[in-house]
Amino acid sequence: MGHEKNSFIQEVVKHIKSNEAKRLVKDELAYHIKCSTEEWAQKGMSDEDAEKQAVKQMGSPIQLGMQFDKLYRPQVDWLMIILLGLALCFGFLSLIPAGYISIPHYAVKKMLTILIGAAVALGLMLVNYRILKKYGFVYFGLGISILLALQFLASRYIMGMPYLAIGPVRIESTMALPFLFLAWASFFENNRMRLWQLALLFFISLIILIPVSMLPTIILYIVIVLAMLARRLSRTFSFAKTAAILTAMITIMSTGYYIQMKNYVKMRFTAFLYPERDSEGFGYLYLHLRKALSSAGWFGQREHGDFLPEGHTDMAFVSITHYAGWLFAAILLATLLFLAIRMAFILTMIHDSFGKMLVTGAVALFSAQVFYNIGMSIGLLPLTSVSLPFISYGLMPTLINAFIVGLVLSVYRRKDLPVHSAAPAKPLQ
Repeated sequence: MGHEKNSFIQEVVKHIKSNEAKRLVKDELAYHIKCSTEEWAQKGMSDEDAEKQAVKQMGSPIQLGMQFDKLYRPQVDWLMIILLGLALCFGFLSLIPAGYISIPHYAVKKMLTILIGAAVALGLMLVNYRILKKYGFVYFGLGISILLALQFLASRYIMGMPYLAIGPVRIESTMALPFLFLAWASFFENNRMRLWQLALLFFISLIILIPVSMLPTIILYIVIVLAMLARRLSRTFSFAKTAAILTAMITIMSTGYYIQMKNYVKMRFTAFLYPERDSEGFGYLYLHLRKALSSAGWFGQREHGDFLPEGHTDMAFVSITHYAGWLFAAILLATLLFLAIRMAFILTMIHDSFGKMLVTGAVALFSAQVFYNIGMSIGLLPLTSVSLPFISYGLMPTLINAFIVGLVLSVYRRKDLPVHSAAPAKPLQ
């Protein structure tokens, strides 16, 4: 007994291209044949005849295999890949206004960054994201280890922030974000995790993160956790209750930050509100940004020279707008916004709860960077060190955003594959 079933299943999966789909189809067919065999056996058939009849009921293995291949075929979101490619290529423009594009060191490094970013995104697309779910504490441990290494083993300090150099690699606190991202997606999908345990892990990680990170990294980490928490809470509470809980948490954290805020930070915030009052100090850069944008025009000013501090990194949007004009700036911004919107739209297509959690965090992390960078560039938000995804010069910002885009592509690729172990997460207690 079993020969008929195994032969039938092997013939079916011959016509399925995806290895992941083959495994799922094998389990699915074995289960259905087993149930059908038991039904025929209860009607008086021998086990061998019952199995033959159950297999016969399944129909043609060739036709069935072709149907499964079409149904479970991995999907590629070409629209997102095109948007990703455009955003990566637009990143070259950040080097032009200050003349860095003609310096081999900058141009070559930017090219390598683009190639590595594309490889990370496309490579992650091929990885089955579902295997990541059960290693939450491993990712958490890796993320915390990076932060502790920076705290106790730092080899240098830049602007008060620790860095750890291992050969040509420079480790910084933002490298912990991808691991913590995966950890929290796993935690919020773990039915055994209780609210007090999640809160304890969050505050422990925050206490370790704060001393070794700049404010933007801390904010992005909080955004990731709050976005995933909102999705988890929405399964239990109404929208109003979820919004109230998140608002209360944000208010408490913001109040705590303001209370311990140093005087020079308060002076910078005042300069953001009233830049004219401190035009020779902290307000100077706000006025300089305003002037650069107002003089850009539709087609830009073809000026070279380092006219803007950090014009190829945090202020890339301003330098590109000044050089290429508002028309091109609108195209660049539309590309990034469409990328965020596409990720949000994919969220509505996903049925797997872990996949939804990953995409939720990705949308929040990517959108927060875009909106804050653009907001501070046009004077709506205080200046800080937030990169514009894929546009700003730098390897780590590109890798982090390639990582989250790659995860979304991985989820989309497997959106039609059934999930046998997808029990919904229990309400937080």
